[in-house]
Amino acid sequence: MATPSSDESVSRRVSLRKKVNLRNYNEGLIDDDLFDEKLDTSMKKKKGKSKEDLQKEANTESMIAFSLGFPIDALL
Repeated sequence: MATPSSDESVSRRVSLRKKVNLRNYNEGLIDDDLFDEKLDTSMKKKKGKSKEDLQKEANTESMIAFSLGFPIDALL
């Protein structure tokens, strides 16, 4: 192996990889994005429900709450 002498310039390796923008990982931001997507889809679904579907859903929720021990007065 030849060692570079003081008068020779040492070539520097240049990376051909694309430079990546450094972003701090924040799990809260990821959770917020997922939560917003869930909210958007749930809001879209509720617009298309009929009165019968809403009544059935309310009955189901009240039956679950009653089975968990919530007093009937609290459900009204």
